[in-house]
Amino acid sequence: MKKIYMIIFLTLTTLTHAENDFNFIEDNQTTTTEEVAPFFKDLNVHFYLGAAFSSLSLDGSNNESFKAKGMTLQLGYRYNDYLSIEGRYTKHLGDLEYRHGTNGGANINDLSHADFSTKAIYIKPQYRVNKVKIYGMLGYGQVTLANLMDDGVDRAESGLQFGLGVSYGYRPYVDFYVDFEHIYGGKGFGSAGTEVDYSANTFNIGVAYKFVLKEMK
Repeated sequence: MKKIYMIIFLTLTTLTHAENDFNFIEDNQTTTTEEVAPFFKDLNVHFYLGAAFSSLSLDGSNNESFKAKGMTLQLGYRYNDYLSIEGRYTKHLGDLEYRHGTNGGANINDLSHADFSTKAIYIKPQYRVNKVKIYGMLGYGQVTLANLMDDGVDRAESGLQFGLGVSYGYRPYVDFYVDFEHIYGGKGFGSAGTEVDYSANTFNIGVAYKFVLKEMK
């Protein structure tokens, strides 16, 4: 009988130690595999940079016009799948084409130092279908036409700007895009007292590169 009690005692003791060892290993594994969630994890935040070849135009109802080719630089932040915030700066490069028009057009012969540029910040609602994204742009910006030597007047107007575009995801982090911006519409364009209606627009073909911050401690 004593031998039976001894066997039972040894068996229970062995099982107890085995259970304690198992629990220790399990707790230790849980502790060592637990990860502290870093800041911004799972937010999939996108910052992006882009550049585009641009066509700029400013046209008056009196047939006066300024046209140029240029470049656009952009910096954006994708808030989520449906909304981004973006800043843009566009400047003309090379020759600026000018047509005098009638009724109030400026007499400009020297365009060698002219500066035709625009800057704006936009809110961009967007919708993606597979690799294609359609987006709108709504924001505030300024259009500048300066250093017109014969005219002697630097023209600048600020106001509401808007646009529409489409992009194609060529790579996970690379988008090609085409868009149109209406950057000014109103009377005068920097010339007080004139009733001439002016409209300024840009057309852009470009590429954007997205920086993905999946984890940031």
